[in-house]
Amino acid sequence: MTHLRIVEPGMLTTVQDLGRIGHSAIGVTTAGAADPLSLRIGNRLLGNDDHDAALEITLIGGHFIPDADTIVCLTGADTTGSSIGDGETRRDLPAWTPMPVRAGESIRIGHCTTGTRAYLCIAGGIRTPPALGSRSTHIPSGIGGHEGRALKPGDTLPIGEQASHHIYSKPSQATIERIRAIHARRSLRITHGAHTLRFARDQLDRFEQSVYTMTEQSDRMGIRFRGTAITPPGDGHLRSEATTIGAIQVPHAGQPIVLFVDRPTTGGYPIIACIIAADLPALAQCRPQDELRFQFITRHHAVALLKEQEQIFDDLPRPTPIPTASETSR
Repeated sequence: MTHLRIVEPGMLTTVQDLGRIGHSAIGVTTAGAADPLSLRIGNRLLGNDDHDAALEITLIGGHFIPDADTIVCLTGADTTGSSIGDGETRRDLPAWTPMPVRAGESIRIGHCTTGTRAYLCIAGGIRTPPALGSRSTHIPSGIGGHEGRALKPGDTLPIGEQASHHIYSKPSQATIERIRAIHARRSLRITHGAHTLRFARDQLDRFEQSVYTMTEQSDRMGIRFRGTAITPPGDGHLRSEATTIGAIQVPHAGQPIVLFVDRPTTGGYPIIACIIAADLPALAQCRPQDELRFQFITRHHAVALLKEQEQIFDDLPRPTPIPTASETSR
């Protein structure tokens, strides 16, 4: 089996797929890629399954070496100076483009210049042991990924069997620009949450009309914002109930907190709204000090926007088998 050696993991690099679904009732959160759109695109371009695991690289890149020939695809945030090889053999590793890597060659991912998270997808996917149906790392509970933690120098990760003798292509420039526009969005659409109608009307208007700044106290569990304080119902404390990704809580202090992929499965703060699924990739690529606004839309509109975003996958090129000599002679 092919392995990927971690020479330098960067600031926070973990193994992530699309998360573990259906275990919230026993207190196990979804986890998974913060930007599932980028993960799925990388996997599709390589001919992987959508759910195959990849490396999620946060802000600061890393250095990785496979022990066999493979194909990789870098997606998500823009990075600077990403490359394959060493010395005279070094060549650029452009985003959204499947690239061959020879056994023993270095894969170097640069720092994120725009956005927060880049994804290094590998043909065959990362094949660490699954936990509750997913390979995603959930650091707070120490499950999934590689030993339930962020990667360290010297770690090795197994890679699945990849399709051989295929032609790989990159998306059109129009598709790439469309993806980047999704990531760059800073007016996030929201729908009513569990407690929206408990908030006073003037507080809902204030929330929608205000600009909020993402703080440094943000992570995969919760994204905190600083701005106009909102007065929550019940003094900011309600009976604990189930949570969901993208739910916007308003505690007693009045500063919004968005529950993200590593969120707890229950919580007791009032939920003023929920970020729509189509805008979660934009949230994942926000950086501290970014300014955002929130805009209420209907659930019908939210579904339509997600369907529209899913059309990106219809426009992606798929790997095509190279015809054999017998096939070309027919």
